[in-house]
Amino acid sequence: MSGKENQAEVKYIANSDYVLREIAGEFMLIPTGNLSMTTNGVVTISESAAFLWKKMDEGKTLSQLSELVLEEYDVDRETALTDVKDLIRNMPL
Repeated sequence: MSGKENQAEVKYIANSDYVLREIAGEFMLIPTGNLSMTTNGVVTISESAAFLWKKMDEGKTLSQLSELVLEEYDVDRETALTDVKDLIRNMPL
């Protein structure tokens, strides 16, 4: 991404090569198809990460994801933005 692009307008979409499952109260991203042949294991994620993963099916901007966090959880705007950025950096999108 060039410095001129506005990061807030980039749409983040959940990686369709993973399926989200809740097993025994834990949220997991399970690789499917060809990815399951090259990826060892599943990715365990938090409840809030699972919440956002579900919202990213149709693609959401950083700003939209932050607003969803603000609506769902009792956090301030700066914390919501920081948490969403961390999620985007660490999730298999």
